[in-house]
Amino acid sequence: MPWYVWLILSLLVFAFLTYLLAKRARLMMKYKDEELIERLMEEKFWVGQTKEQLIDSLGEPLDVDEKVLKTKVKEVWKYEQTGKNRYGLKIKLDDGVVVGWDQK
Repeated sequence: MPWYVWLILSLLVFAFLTYLLAKRARLMMKYKDEELIERLMEEKFWVGQTKEQLIDSLGEPLDVDEKVLKTKVKEVWKYEQTGKNRYGLKIKLDDGVVVGWDQK
């Protein structure tokens, strides 16, 4: 490969690693819990995870369905769009806390 291709690849790797280190530092300042930060960096989700932690893990959802009831707010956050109004991952939240998901 020509030298300029190696240079471009090196710069891309450097930029990506810099991004990951900055994200880790931001999460450490926010949560101060190494185990939690590892789970967020690995883009994991779990029952009991807060809405804010879910955004830090997977990012903003592509779409949200919200149902406001008398005693709680139910939401379905949709990720990984596979077609028109079809999603590979739907995460269910009650009052801002993950209670389950459907992954296809």
